[in-house]
Amino acid sequence: MARRLALLVLALLACVGAAVNVAMLSPNVLATDQLIVPNEPVVYELDTAVGQAYEIKLSYRATTPSFFNLRVLDATESTQRSSRHSMRRVLNTEKTFVTGNGNKQYVEVTMQVEGISYRLTDAEMATRATKFDILLEELVLGGLPVSAISLIAVAVVFLLLMLLVVYPRVSALVHDAHAAPSKRR
Repeated sequence: MARRLALLVLALLACVGAAVNVAMLSPNVLATDQLIVPNEPVVYELDTAVGQAYEIKLSYRATTPSFFNLRVLDATESTQRSSRHSMRRVLNTEKTFVTGNGNKQYVEVTMQVEGISYRLTDAEMATRATKFDILLEELVLGGLPVSAISLIAVAVVFLLLMLLVVYPRVSALVHDAHAAPSKRR
């Protein structure tokens, strides 16, 4: 029953994709200034390679407090995984993980308004569009996003620089400070 329902949803998404032109998320390409209205899902097709792990990251402006939910639809597993249950929420970011399996995969983005506004009525809040950015990023070395590799390299260079340049000088100063009082005695 659940398998049939999932296949029906995927078939529906394929029809909707053909009719409404579902946007494609390509690896390591940031899709900026995407718009979403509360309770009206936006669907993206994922351009994934077989066996490659990916992280889907969504970020939005703090000036429009919202609750986003990412739901990955996968034809082979016939399951729907909610990021709300798999990841902790970090500031204005929502994320989930997916692995390419050779079949079409989709991510459904939904948004609900959070908070209150002194400028907007409840009706205006319920129809307020929110801008967000979404990224399908490759994971390497067992779970590191590709963008983190350059940051790790810079950190390693600075640590080596400190070890080779700063540490010997500080060590010499400390050693001289301890040696100087013993000479005076």
